[in-house]
Amino acid sequence: MIGGSPAKYILDFGGEWIDIRPYFFVALSADERSRAYIEEKYRKKKWEYFAHYQKSDFRTHSLLQCYPVKMEKAIKMAIGIYEEAEATNNYDVLLAITKFAYRDLYRFVEQKQMFDEEEYQRFFTRRTKGGMLNTRGYVHSMFVAVFLCFNFRKNFGLGLETASVMMGVIQTPNTPEQRQKMWEQNENNIKEKISVLKEMHHLNTFKSGESVWEMHAKEMAKVEEMFKEGKQDESNFPEQVNQRMSTLIFFGDVLESAGIDPIEVQTVNLSEEEFRSILIEYTRVVDEYPASQLQFNQTFPAVFYIRQLAKMYNEAKKALLDTSEEEKYVVVLEKHNAIKKKEDELIRLEEKLHKREEALKKRAKEAEQQVKELERQNRLLDKEVRDLKPLQKEVAGVRSMLYHATEKPKTNELTLAEKREKLDTERIVFFGGHPNWIQKTKDLFPEARFLEVEDINRKLSFIKNYDVVCINTDHFNHGFYEKLMNELSRHEVKLVYIQGATNEERVIGMLYKGIYE
Repeated sequence: MIGGSPAKYILDFGGEWIDIRPYFFVALSADERSRAYIEEKYRKKKWEYFAHYQKSDFRTHSLLQCYPVKMEKAIKMAIGIYEEAEATNNYDVLLAITKFAYRDLYRFVEQKQMFDEEEYQRFFTRRTKGGMLNTRGYVHSMFVAVFLCFNFRKNFGLGLETASVMMGVIQTPNTPEQRQKMWEQNENNIKEKISVLKEMHHLNTFKSGESVWEMHAKEMAKVEEMFKEGKQDESNFPEQVNQRMSTLIFFGDVLESAGIDPIEVQTVNLSEEEFRSILIEYTRVVDEYPASQLQFNQTFPAVFYIRQLAKMYNEAKKALLDTSEEEKYVVVLEKHNAIKKKEDELIRLEEKLHKREEALKKRAKEAEQQVKELERQNRLLDKEVRDLKPLQKEVAGVRSMLYHATEKPKTNELTLAEKREKLDTERIVFFGGHPNWIQKTKDLFPEARFLEVEDINRKLSFIKNYDVVCINTDHFNHGFYEKLMNELSRHEVKLVYIQGATNEERVIGMLYKGIYE
C-alpha cells in the first residue's frame, strides 16, 4: 500500500513527490451540487476569499485551467476558501464543503483511526450496491480522503492499483504546452510521420497565413488544371481533395445547425505551428486508437474544427472568467483597509495623546499648587529669616564675648600698642556705656563715632559707612538696641560686644579679640 508523505499534502509515489491539493480542488468542484454549495459559501466572504485566491500559487496551475467555465469558476472559489483557511487556521468552511460533497467518505475518515482503502472499498461497494461504478468519482474521492487525513492528522493507506490510476491522472498532459512537450520527446518520429502525411495528401503547398479553405481551394485549382491539360494523376489526389472539401462543408453544416457561422472558422489564418499541431494530433489519435480506422480526409477537418472551436471557447471562457473588476476592487479594498488601519492607529494615538495631555495638565496643576505652597513656605521662611537676621550678628557677638571672657591669655599675644595700632585702621561706632566711659574711650579712639543710649531718635543709616559696631553691654537702651539690630541686619558690618571694660587695656583687648579673633 501507498502511505508515505514527506510533508503536508505531499504524496510520495515511488520517490516522486506529488502535491494533491490541485486534484482536491478539482474533486470538490466536479459535481454540480457541490459547485452550487461552494458558490453559496463563497458569496458570504467573497472579497476576502478573492484576495486570498489572488495571492495563491495555485491560480496559475495548469490543471486548473482546462475545465469548463462553471467548473473552473468553482475551482477558483475553492482555492480562495482554502487559502483563507490556511491563513486563519480555521478550516470550518472548507471542511463543511468537503462534507457536503463527500458525506459518506467524510464520515468514514472521521470515524476511523486511519484510512484503509481496502476497508473503504468494501464500504463503498455496499453503499453503491455495485462495483466502482464511477471510476472518475472514486479517484476524486481518494484525493479528498488523503486531504482529510492530513487535516485530521490520521495515517492512510492506498492500494497499488488506485495509486497507479491516481498517478495516471496526475501525469496526463493538461495544457497545449504539456502536450507539445510530450510530442517533442519523440520529435524525429513525429517529423517523419508529418512528412509522410504531407506528401501522401498533397499538403506541401500550404503556406503560413493561409486558411484551410484557401488551402483546399488551391488544391481544387490544381485538380482542375490537371484535367484541362488532360493529365491523369496516378494517385487518388482529386478524390482526396473532393472528400476533404465535402467533409469540410459537412462539418460547416453541423456548425450552422448549432448557431455558429462556419465561414468565421474556415477563413482563420493558420500559422505553420497550428497546421503542424493538427497533423501531430492526427498521428497521435491514429497511434493511440488504431482500432478506430480513422480516415485522414474526415479526421483532418474534424481536428481543425475542434481546435478552432476550442480556441473560440477558451477566449469566451477567458472573457467570462475575467476578474479584472474584482482585482481592481481588491486593490481598492486593500488600500481602504490600509487607510482604515492608519485611521484606527491615528485615533489610538490621538486617544493616547489626549490621555497624556490630561495627565500632563493634572501634573501641571499639581505642580502649580506645589509651587504656590512652596512660595507660601518661602514667604514664611523669608519672614523668619528677616526676623532672625537681626539676631544673627547679635548672637555671634555675644558668643564671641562669652568665649573671650573665659579664654586664657595667649603667651604670644600682641602688645597693647600693636593692638591699638591695628584697631586704628578700623572705622568703629560705639554704642552705650556710661558717660565717663564714653569720654575715656573717645580719648583712645578719637576717629570713632559714639552713640549714647539717650539718642534713641537718631537715624542710623550712617552705619553702612563703618566697619565695626561695638556695644557696651554695661549700659544701653533696649529700644535703641532693637533699632540698631534692625539697621545692622541690612549691612555687612561686624558686631562686637564688650562688658566690664573699665580700663584702657581691657577695652582694647576685648575690641581686638571681637574683631580679629
